[in-house]
Amino acid sequence: MNQASIFTLEKRGNAYKDFDSFPSDLYVDTSAWIAAYNGNLSYNPIKEFMGDCLNNNTTLYHSEMILSEIVHVNEKTFYDQYAKENEYLSKAREHGKINQKKLRKLINHAHPEILTDIRTSQNKLLHIIRTSSDFLEYEADTEAFEEMLKIRNASGNVLGVNDAKHVYIARQYGINSFLTADGDFIALDNDNIYAPQSEKYIREKIGRNNVYLEFDPEQY
Repeated sequence: MNQASIFTLEKRGNAYKDFDSFPSDLYVDTSAWIAAYNGNLSYNPIKEFMGDCLNNNTTLYHSEMILSEIVHVNEKTFYDQYAKENEYLSKAREHGKINQKKLRKLINHAHPEILTDIRTSQNKLLHIIRTSSDFLEYEADTEAFEEMLKIRNASGNVLGVNDAKHVYIARQYGINSFLTADGDFIALDNDNIYAPQSEKYIREKIGRNNVYLEFDPEQY
């Protein structure tokens, strides 16, 4: 099997170390959108790479899966922040476990402004995604589900079900290049993975050809 090619986003001056051209089509994983636009890093390699892609005529893509996950992760981030800073966890604990509904009810009551803050942050993220990338539709049926399971099985069950769905959606449109901050994408085959520098990706690059792979449906 031809392992996925891994391109990390390390730069030397204005040029990228691992590649000198950009993919024509790039599916941006939820983790990459979050890393790019939901943090306060002084230097953000994912955000910079996305900008460089757009400046080099790359089309970025997202799906309903991305939008749904963004809403979930954004909301969870706000509640987790309040839960850690206050005594709500102990108050929401029942039979040794945290009752998430009770936890959120406690936070909403004490901090009603959180609902507005969540909605404002959510709308900002969704606007960025919708205006900077194209939407890929997909039909969720039994056949699609079976294909997602095949993708997951091919990864040795390293990919989660949702990650496999992202890959399935992209491949339906002939896209095999992914921007991600999720280490599990190393388990893909015959795809191009663009990811920030990390020990895991640096290690996994070793022994691979790491050349741009054209989309070939016969390889999956």
